[in-house]
Amino acid sequence: MPCRGKKGQVDMLQQKNEARISAAARLPVSNRDRRATRRMPINRELEMTVITEDSTPAHRVRVRALDISRTGMGVVTRVALRPGIRAVLPLARQDGRRALVGVEVMHATAAGDGIDAQGCAAGLRFFKLSEAVARRSRL
Repeated sequence: MPCRGKKGQVDMLQQKNEARISAAARLPVSNRDRRATRRMPINRELEMTVITEDSTPAHRVRVRALDISRTGMGVVTRVALRPGIRAVLPLARQDGRRALVGVEVMHATAAGDGIDAQGCAAGLRFFKLSEAVARRSRL
């Protein structure tokens, strides 16, 4: 089911995800999910630029990052996402400079049922952008 959103409904989804992250942090390591890297909670509005199959910028999508790890991040958005979508995401480095990273939607789940779906929770995997794609995506 594609993800859609309505104003104010993403906050409810964000609260549920934050509660799941908090609960998972209290579990013994053997009971946690099978991710190879530890996730850190984050609460930040970001804007990613979706890229087409030929790596040209298509459109922008606002997301709220909920958690981040060395390999990816969890986000919520009001926009429909589906596995396989690729995008360019600007992130701040520790030294304050901006880094452009590639992200791919690995999974997306609608909040709510059917026509009443109110948002989208998605898992994004990081990948290294080619220099040409990074150059075209500079904002």
